[in-house]
Amino acid sequence: IGKNNLLLYNKSSLSEALNQKYYLAELTIKRKLFHTLIINLREKQQTVIWREDEKYYFLDSDGNMINQLDPLNINSADYPLIENLTAIKINERQANINKETIAYILSLFSEFKNNKHGFTVERFIVDQDVNTVKVAVLGGPKIFYNTRTPAAEQTAKLDLIINQKLKDSFKTKTQIDLRYANNVYIK
Repeated sequence: IGKNNLLLYNKSSLSEALNQKYYLAELTIKRKLFHTLIINLREKQQTVIWREDEKYYFLDSDGNMINQLDPLNINSADYPLIENLTAIKINERQANINKETIAYILSLFSEFKNNKHGFTVERFIVDQDVNTVKVAVLGGPKIFYNTRTPAAEQTAKLDLIINQKLKDSFKTKTQIDLRYANNVYIK
């Protein structure tokens, strides 16, 4: 916008330029009198960190990319880290994950936060397995969750297996699969 051309500014091109540079939840642009432009905006809320091809991005709760992150500035205690191992990559600021899967991962993140179950979650993994989220335990196994079954139900089953069967051998396992109703598969 030119300093003296406020009357002639193009509101839609300014809106488009701001939306391209920032991922906004809300944007309003108003002209007040002759020399004042009022811009109100609200950015989308960061919900998860998405890792894809060794790059990191903040996503909102719908899976839209907000911005790219420097890997040195990532704090996995604040946001769940989701690794994309599918062949489908971010396209037009949309990651290959749906709102329901993000909500499921957020519930798992909340459940495992602060070492509540005796181990630390390193990251969550989405790959070609349908209706599956894998939880990578730091120094331990990958735990397979079925996103069509409540996380709390599967976590209760996991706690039972760890406390009654695995005990101290939990971290020596490579895989614990909770996806199949009453069966648990351990490698």
